Amino acid sequence: MAIENGNPFFKLEDFRNLEFSIEGTNLTSQVPILKGSSRLIELLDAGICIDVPAKSCSDGHLLSLHVAVKKPVGTDFETVKTQVTGVVSIEDRDSNDRQLVKILFRQYSVEEWNSFLKELAGKQTRANRMIRKTRR
Repeated sequence: MAIENGNPFFKLEDFRNLEFSIEGTNLTSQVPILKGSSRLIELLDAGICIDVPAKSCSDGHLLSLHVAVKKPVGTDFETVKTQVTGVVSIEDRDSNDRQLVKILFRQYSVEEWNSFLKELAGKQTRANRMIRKTRR
């Protein structure tokens, strides 16, 4: 079955991937966190988990990051972005010179971050509604 824009149950925009952009600086070591070098894993109430190159940060380092989600073409999703500063906690290292880190925010706009989370939750809610409709 093809999914078309006129279908009342499916909206193509609900299936488009969001493009996350994370870049910034390790304020402790002055190592840049380059755009495209990290990958968002999880959003937290006051932090994020990201996958980064292994030697880009260590436990206790302070990172300053610009986090953005770009609007996919042809959707009503808003582009959202925020600036955060947080402390690193190493969660896991792998054999591919990558590490999973949790960054707990120390300086950030609570309003901006909550707006960021709300916008992302809205997209998930729309997808969940669509799934429930198809199960009926």
